[in-house]
Amino acid sequence: MAININYLSTDLTSVIDNLAGSGLGFYGPGGYNTSVQVGAYQDTTYITDSTGSASNSIKVNNIKWVAASSGQLAGSENRNLLAIPNYLAPLQIQVLSDTPVRIINPQLIIFDRNNVNNNPVGVVCQVATLVHPWNTTSPNGSGDTTWSQIGGSGSILNPGNNPAAISPGSGGWSPSGSLTVDVEHDWYFAISAFPTSVGSKAQFGLVFQCEFI
Repeated sequence: MAININYLSTDLTSVIDNLAGSGLGFYGPGGYNTSVQVGAYQDTTYITDSTGSASNSIKVNNIKWVAASSGQLAGSENRNLLAIPNYLAPLQIQVLSDTPVRIINPQLIIFDRNNVNNNPVGVVCQVATLVHPWNTTSPNGSGDTTWSQIGGSGSILNPGNNPAAISPGSGGWSPSGSLTVDVEHDWYFAISAFPTSVGSKAQFGLVFQCEFI
């Protein structure tokens, strides 16, 4: 059985590669290559290379931490996390299999790009699972009600804390709840970070892992 994990932006056309290739880069209000103030969360998000200096960086959706249960979208709109549709997420993680499977124990880990047990260096990262597969603001989704600060093995995000995010099918829909079986499983995440010191943050990475049956 072949299993692939893809890291995507939510437009489904821009692939975020692995740590050796590219990832998400977080920048200030001036956009790509502008700094984020120490202690302040990013204002813009781009797909860039592993050093954050790609000349062909691609702007993607940005969700900025503003309070424990809300995020700021483009245009400075503050919205409750449960009212943010999946398509506005900066990060989509997609698990593809050649036969239908059910997912168990999904986990999202932020680490130092050397060892998944280690905290990222010089960065504080907040993540929230979005479960809102329709495009309208209401009704509310069933994802995380608050952000979670994660880092290393001591603080891992478990999307499965929400039954609809244990084994979501294509597009994040879960017609059978946690028992959903599909060849495509999609998770959507709001992710926001701030630096604790000046300078580029090279020791800051993300990995997703899960089991399937």
